Amino acid sequence: MKKVFAVALMLALAGGVAYANFCARDYVPAATLLVPYAVVDLDPATGAPNPNGYTTILTVTNVSRAAQLIHVSVYDVWSSAIVDFDEVLSGYDVWSINFRDLLNGRFDYFDTGTRSTGFFTGTVGPTATAWGPESNCLTPTGLQPQDADAISWTGCAFPYGNLSSLGPTIVSNLQASIISLPQNDVCQPTLSDPSNSPYWASLTNNPVFFYVVVDTVRACGLMFPGDAGYWSATGIGEYDNVLIGDILYLNSAANYSEAIPAVHLEADVDGGIAATASFYGFGFGPGTDSREPLATAFAFRYFNIPAAGFSTDLIVWKNIADIVPPPLSFDA
Repeated sequence: MKKVFAVALMLALAGGVAYANFCARDYVPAATLLVPYAVVDLDPATGAPNPNGYTTILTVTNVSRAAQLIHVSVYDVWSSAIVDFDEVLSGYDVWSINFRDLLNGRFDYFDTGTRSTGFFTGTVGPTATAWGPESNCLTPTGLQPQDADAISWTGCAFPYGNLSSLGPTIVSNLQASIISLPQNDVCQPTLSDPSNSPYWASLTNNPVFFYVVVDTVRACGLMFPGDAGYWSATGIGEYDNVLIGDILYLNSAANYSEAIPAVHLEADVDGGIAATASFYGFGFGPGTDSREPLATAFAFRYFNIPAAGFSTDLIVWKNIADIVPPPLSFDA
């Protein structure tokens, strides 16, 4: 999946609206949530995530009364898929992950599990039928609520438990892609090479940064969204606009925190605009996932008052196709 990601894109979501508007960057229930910039500080001595350093936390809310399966995919800065896993949310559930825990392999800190006495608990093994708090006093003997879109609840590996042995591998694979490369303007190649800019001069692989997507799915699976079978008729991808996401950047040592919405990407299974452009469509057919495409332009407020010490920094990921012509392969 090779996409354009801009941290500033999230700024446009701060004033979300009450109603969905397909292809608008609005803060509404969506089928996919994008964290375009996740960052975690590492301990210089050990190379492990710093428990007192910078970290990123994502909170996902299921706004539907039915249970939902979600598929979490983590990509490095070159859009290579690094790790993926499934979780289950009961109706109206709220799930949270500190990406520092993921980089430590501590899945047990954000695990969800199987049905038991009204909640999802830590029982090992495949889940029972999906359900959530849908019954009420008018139909106390009604059927237990369930996710009608789920094609399978077998084969789910959660809860994963403590997989700290995988932590160093996850960190290493994410770090490997963070390198300083010469940057040239492909539109105006006569311009000077800005590879010695202050940003590139200070770039290291600590902190480690990456991006994450969260999809609603119909079944558990080991595929990444870039795999062709993910969106096939028998695949796991689905189209329920039921997720709300919020991102918290936290640095306790610096007494710093900032909260912003995730990028919400709605699904439109009727086709329409999504038939010709979509978020995951790059490389294997537009409209395959029926998701909103990312914007090709964005606007933001900025300050540039050197005398007062105010300035605005912007980090933007460019489509790798600007450098390497398509077709591009997907790394799994």
